[in-house]
Amino acid sequence: MPNVDPIEDEIIDDDSPINNSDNVDMNRLAVRNQVIRDIVSLNPGFIVRYGLTFFASILLIMVIATWFVNYPDLIATNGSLQATNPPTKVVAKVQGKLTQLFVKEREIVKQGEILGFVESVGDPYEILGVLSSLDTIRLLVSNGDDGRISNFLNIKTDNLGQTQSGYQSFISAYLQYKQAIGNGILVQKLKLLKEDYDITQQVNANVVQQEQKQEEDFAIAKQQFLANQKLFNDHIISTFDFNAEKSKIISKELGLEQLKSTIINAQSTNIAKMQAILDLENQISQARETFLEVINSTLATFEEWKKNYILTAPIDGSVVFAGFFQVNQLVNAGEVILYVSPLSTSFFVQINIRQSDFGEIKPGQKVLMSFPSYPVEKFGKVKGVLRFISDIASDSGYYATIALPNGLTTTFGKEIKFRDKLSVQCQIITRDIRLFQRFIYKGRGMLQGVANSSQR
Repeated sequence: MPNVDPIEDEIIDDDSPINNSDNVDMNRLAVRNQVIRDIVSLNPGFIVRYGLTFFASILLIMVIATWFVNYPDLIATNGSLQATNPPTKVVAKVQGKLTQLFVKEREIVKQGEILGFVESVGDPYEILGVLSSLDTIRLLVSNGDDGRISNFLNIKTDNLGQTQSGYQSFISAYLQYKQAIGNGILVQKLKLLKEDYDITQQVNANVVQQEQKQEEDFAIAKQQFLANQKLFNDHIISTFDFNAEKSKIISKELGLEQLKSTIINAQSTNIAKMQAILDLENQISQARETFLEVINSTLATFEEWKKNYILTAPIDGSVVFAGFFQVNQLVNAGEVILYVSPLSTSFFVQINIRQSDFGEIKPGQKVLMSFPSYPVEKFGKVKGVLRFISDIASDSGYYATIALPNGLTTTFGKEIKFRDKLSVQCQIITRDIRLFQRFIYKGRGMLQGVANSSQR
């Protein structure tokens, strides 16, 4: 390409020796033609040739992409995680060291199973042995099977700690109760009283038979006396003979009256003996009731100790420790050691819907949930479905529940560990639309707004 700069300099230089105007115009025209030829012959770059098409294609792709991008309408609210059958916590009742732990994480346990020991003055194995014996003894006493009680007292009781005084009270009550069972003194006394009563009854029966016979004899003697009295009235027998017969009948009558008095006294004695028997039987029965009360009181003492120093499973389920715990670790009173999670349970989220949002929300809508304790960028979100909305409003709004079809598994495939009343941030999808549709709706709204403004 020729260099035009010298020519231009020559043309525009006021001091140039060329003064002919026509030559100047021709030179200028030649320069312009050369510049035009250079521009026409120049090959433009890619951006100049295809830039418009490129940007138009990108814009078209972006518009198409908006159709595949979901941009739903969301209503945000807060809630708390709940369970239909929530895990039950096992709490240390007293401060002390964990002397024993018998379970591991996720181990299956049964209700009442011993999970561990907290440090105590007494030997837990001895105390639990006594507790088991007391339960059996109570059952035996209730069923009247007293003869087997001694079989359950041959246990070690050297180190009962806080329960020692309660066990001593039980032993004292048992020694008193022994008098009312087996060959105890009260039982023997009752046996003698019953035997004496039976003998008295036999004697009384003999006396009654004698009374019957004497009444028959008296009746015969009375008939004879009446006959003699008639003879006396007819002056057939003398006064002496009549008085003799009269004396006989009076004597028989007195003997009969004495026999009746004897029977009455015997009956009174029998009544007294029966009263003594009833009193003694009542005493024996009261001894049983008193002993049962002492057993129950002692059991309450041992159960209280067990409640404080023995960690037991409250329900059937699997063990989930509340933190890191090991043997000889100090725990505080009220500290949660572990949870027992039921083998089968379901979770849900409880929320309160504001009255201002109530019109857009209905059952069946999808819900996305995140947990402040579990960052979304690491754990993802949990999907749920709005199941129930209360018809009655409270101060905080309308009560509602969200079902979790996939449990606590997040969109990242991670499992959220259940914690009762765990805070949840919920996004209720009231309308699931695409980004393209949202642009259309926004544009339609803007046009409608402009139309309304022009009409005014």
